[in-house]
Formats: sequence, structure tokens, C-alpha cells
Amino acid sequence: MNDCCIDHESYCEYQRGQDCVLSKWTEWSKCDSQCGKGIQKRKRHVIESAAHGGKPCGHQRQKRVCYNENCEDVQSVEYSARELREVGRILPAEFGIFRTSEVYNPLKGIRKNLPFFQDLKNEVPTVTAYCGTYKITESSSKCTNTTQENHSWANVLKINAEVCAECQPFAMHKHFGMRCKGHGVPGKITRWRAIDVPHCSGKWELKTIDRGCTCNVHQNKDFIFI
Repeated sequence: MNDCCIDHESYCEYQRGQDCVLSKWTEWSKCDSQCGKGIQKRKRHVIESAAHGGKPCGHQRQKRVCYNENCEDVQSVEYSARELREVGRILPAEFGIFRTSEVYNPLKGIRKNLPFFQDLKNEVPTVTAYCGTYKITESSSKCTNTTQENHSWANVLKINAEVCAECQPFAMHKHFGMRCKGHGVPGKITRWRAIDVPHCSGKWELKTIDRGCTCNVHQNKDFIFI
């Protein structure tokens, strides 16, 4: 039954619920990372707010993961004061097979479809490795006097020995400019540490550094950064 008041229709029209009205989404912003995983954003604004029980406004900002492969543009192996203070942590190059072999690579085969490894893929930069040649200037006695078989690889880290250390993509740090921590400074003395060999450490001088190379010419004097 209709209200008998003469302002019935105008009053009810005024009280009718008003849904929130939003603008269209803006375009997605550029990926905030030049290399590897980053974030894109977009937004929209309120044109008319909800009223009288109308549908409320939804989200006005959104984010999504993006991936950029312009890694060569940001990779830096140049001198900086920070690099003089860093310590290069090394392992024998043979351990690098677990990073590069399709047999052990979690991003190959059926495992690449698992959610965990999908996230891992976004973290591994698509850049080439680089390597440096170093001359050992100091080495602790624990490196050459070890008797444990699994530590014998450190015996070659003697004073005046020349070694090769490779920086593979898995070991690169995005916030360092896509380089390995402790890779040294050309012509300068920096520190190194043999991982898994207690108290084996020393100093070395970076002689040369090359992009797109691997350490496979010094046999038991080839190492990787971790």
C-alpha cells in the first residue's frame, strides 16, 4: 500500500541506497626492479561514495609481482669502497654443478611446476657468470695443515698461489648491483674465507676480472663464490 503523504516518492527516492562508484583502473606502473622480481602497482579513485546502505567501495590499490630481465644493464663489477671491506667466501668449483646441472637444477623438469620453485625462479637473475683471477697474499696455517679428507681442497690456498673464483648467478646479490659479495677490487688486497674449513682464511689480490667466463682452467685451483 502506498504512503498517503504527497512527498512519498521524492522522500523514498532520496533514501534509496547508493552504491559506491569507482573510476577505471589506471595502467600498471613499470616494474620497480630492472633485474629479477619486482612489484607493479595500479590504482583507481572514488567517484561517488556509498550512501544509505549501498554497496561499499572495493579496493582502490593493487599490486602484482613482475619480472624484468634487463640484468646486464645493472650488473656492476666495478670498484667501490664497500668491496674493500667484504670477505669473499669460496668453495671448490666442482660444487657449482649443483647450480648448473639439469640433474640437480630445481628449475628443470617436473619440479619447476611446484609453487616453491616458481618463487625461486623469480629470484635467480638471468645473467652470465663472471670470474676473477687472484694471487694469494696471506693464508692461515689451518688451510694447508688440514688432515681431514673433505677439507683437503684448501691445501692449494698457499701464499703466491694463483686461483680462479667464479661468480655464478645464484650467488649474485641484487642490492649489490648483481655481483658476488667479496669479489675484490682490481690491484687491491681484500679478504677471503674457505667455507667448511674451520679457521681457513687469508687475503688475496684481484689480478683480472672477466665477464662471461667460467673457472675451468686451473683444475684444483678453481673456486666459486657463495
